[in-house]
Amino acid sequence: MADRLRVRDVPGRLNCFQTEDGYVLFDCAWRHARVAVMRPGGALPFAWLMSAAEAAQAIEADRSAKAVR
Repeated sequence: MADRLRVRDVPGRLNCFQTEDGYVLFDCAWRHARVAVMRPGGALPFAWLMSAAEAAQAIEADRSAKAVR
């Protein structure tokens, strides 16, 4: 996950990563999701996905949507 999204580990959190612009990704073990994504400053995930590739797509789509606003 770290190489595709350019993320860094979040200190003190297991399997939790943060992008340069503040998106937080963390592993989860749900039946229909393996990666959750939170927006910068968010308290809850906005996307529950099956792979890091899907997480990267969700983040890119969210960045694009912010640019339109």
